[in-house]
This record gives sequence, structure tokens and C-alpha cells, in this order.
Amino acid sequence: MPRRRRRRQLETLKQIKARRWEKQKGRCHYCGKEMSKREATIEHVVPVSRGGPVTDRRNIVLACEVCNKRKGNRILEEMPKKE
Repeated sequence: MPRRRRRRQLETLKQIKARRWEKQKGRCHYCGKEMSKREATIEHVVPVSRGGPVTDRRNIVLACEVCNKRKGNRILEEMPKKE
């Protein structure tokens, strides 16, 4: 991917992250934990590695680092239950 296009895409993800953080009121989509904008990670509901769109706002939620790692590249139905 050309550098300029990648830079535009990253800016778009930053904008989406900021809007999502406001919409989700600073809480993890999966566990509801409060998090700062810095702690919030971009989570693709349908992983990019499985054909999910990279910058489609409908495919992006914010998750805490623990939930994001637990989900990995699985779809929601395959995500292990929290113990």
C-alpha cells in the first residue's frame, strides 16, 4: 500500500476512534470497563484477516486491551466466554 494512502487511512481510523469513544461513552464494547482514549483499542467486529472492512464504521468498536486480545481474530460467536 502506498505510504500516502496508508497515512490517509490511519487518519480516518483516528477519526473513527474519536467518534466511537464518544458514542460508547469511553467504555469497552465487550465488558463495559471505563477506559481513557489512550487505553481504548480499535476492534474489528469481523476481523480484517477474515475479510472484514478496515475502515467501515459499522465494523469497528472500541475494546479494552484484555478483551481485544481475548477475541483475537475470531468472530463474536467464537469468542471465549469471560471467566
